[in-house]
Amino acid sequence: MHELIRERLEELLSDALKHEGRIEDHLAACRECRDELRALREQAALLRTLRCAEPLSPAPGFYARVWERIQFQRSTSVWNALLDPAFAWRLAVGSLAALLLIGGFVAMKESAPPAPAVTVIAVQEHPRELGFDPERDRDTVLVTLATYRE
Repeated sequence: MHELIRERLEELLSDALKHEGRIEDHLAACRECRDELRALREQAALLRTLRCAEPLSPAPGFYARVWERIQFQRSTSVWNALLDPAFAWRLAVGSLAALLLIGGFVAMKESAPPAPAVTVIAVQEHPRELGFDPERDRDTVLVTLATYRE
């Protein structure tokens, strides 16, 4: 279907553009648009046959049932689940099990041996230039660590 027909399709289907010269000329010349427009009009006619003769209304009590359902859903809360005896029982048992597991872990945990104290090795005789050259300082500390005896 060409752009000219596609833009005004709604009006064409409702026969509002019967006497539009440019569109009539295009439809007379273009078989593809004419066939597609005819098929769309047939579909529209079939859909009109499915329309109810009388307007439908909901069954009696429909609005009351909807209102009751809305009120029921509005009144339920997350906290209402705690009032359910089965849920409260499961929550209590689960809390007790968690408490026993944590208590058992704390009671059975062996105390770790104290961390060894860090021994600081002091170099009593160090060159006066210590602290000025990082490479030389590293070498001095390495030699001191390697030759240390308790």
